Amino acid sequence: MELMPNTQHPGLGTQHPIPRSHILIRSTLWNFTSQGWFLILALVATPYIVHKLGTDAYGVLSIVGVAIGYFGFLDLGLGQAVIKYVSEYYAKKDYDTIRKIIGTAIPVYFLMGFVGATVIASLTGLLVTRVLKIPSNGTLLIVLKVMANPQKYSVDHFSRYK
Repeated sequence: MELMPNTQHPGLGTQHPIPRSHILIRSTLWNFTSQGWFLILALVATPYIVHKLGTDAYGVLSIVGVAIGYFGFLDLGLGQAVIKYVSEYYAKKDYDTIRKIIGTAIPVYFLMGFVGATVIASLTGLLVTRVLKIPSNGTLLIVLKVMANPQKYSVDHFSRYK
């Protein structure tokens, strides 16, 4: 059994080694707990959201969510690379290199976001009216606003467009 050295046992002032298997089991249980929580949250929140938005707007919101998920592949591993190298250089206390990594990653993310937003904004009208055939009762406006600035809008804001 492999032990983690210098790991402090919760509640005790002394250090006791904790087996890696216990750490793995504890982390797995926390992971399952969080997944279960988000499942319950989705099951409870969905009827409220559908009621506030209406079925058409909720359908559009779902499509937007799927589209955003598909665009996640455009990260191309940059996020994991930044985390790896920032952690590595943080352990070495090389803060200048960390600043260079972050200083490079931010403009790259900004450029990728700008290109993605431009593509989405230019194709939304075509997708909404011709491909998905969504009725134009303000839903197109909602989609454009959400895709352009999603953190600015909430369920209560969308309920005004019913």
